[in-house]
Amino acid sequence: YEDPFKACTLDGTLFINRAPLRNAIKRLSAGANPRVFAVNGPSRSGKSHSLFFIAHIEEKQRKFEKLVVDLKDEAPAKFRPNMLVRSLVRQMGRNKSVPDIPKEEDSSTPPRWVRDLADFLLGEIKDSQKLWVIVLDGFGHPNLDELTREMVRELVVRAARETLLRVVLLQYADDLLPLELAGRFEREPISAFTKDDLRGFFQSYIRMQGEEPE
Repeated sequence: YEDPFKACTLDGTLFINRAPLRNAIKRLSAGANPRVFAVNGPSRSGKSHSLFFIAHIEEKQRKFEKLVVDLKDEAPAKFRPNMLVRSLVRQMGRNKSVPDIPKEEDSSTPPRWVRDLADFLLGEIKDSQKLWVIVLDGFGHPNLDELTREMVRELVVRAARETLLRVVLLQYADDLLPLELAGRFEREPISAFTKDDLRGFFQSYIRMQGEEPE
């Protein structure tokens, strides 16, 4: 028996340390705080491995479903908030709802459009009666469309109070985490492995093979 939250490998990918992420996803999947979890670190520090771990827990626990939007292959300045919502709705399997996504011209102001989009997405989430974890990667880009940035902030605010929504930010800007939500979100700054991290990894891995490490 392997506790999925203590996994050393994720379908062959080594997963070392990351105790803050492991603990946060364990509490998040149980419906507790944090409602929002934010990961940051230098290039090639392992931020993408966070997604592997979330997918692992989704598969093993089946208590939530993840939705992932990665800006890696997008032009951040041209990625509009309706494009974000459209991607999320399609991943939820609710393609019939896509034509009903609020249009900018039908809202009185751009900020009102962002709130309309958030209302629409929350309506789809509540109608599904499932816990959804939205994983946003790369939305800390300095050239991100300002309304899309506001859309991410709105999702963070909604996740802080909505029962069926959680948000994980991979590479984020501080302005995406409003200070008034302190206590509802947690951060993990990824750092280099230490000798203790590696020692703990090998001890856990060996024990999972049914042996006691020397």
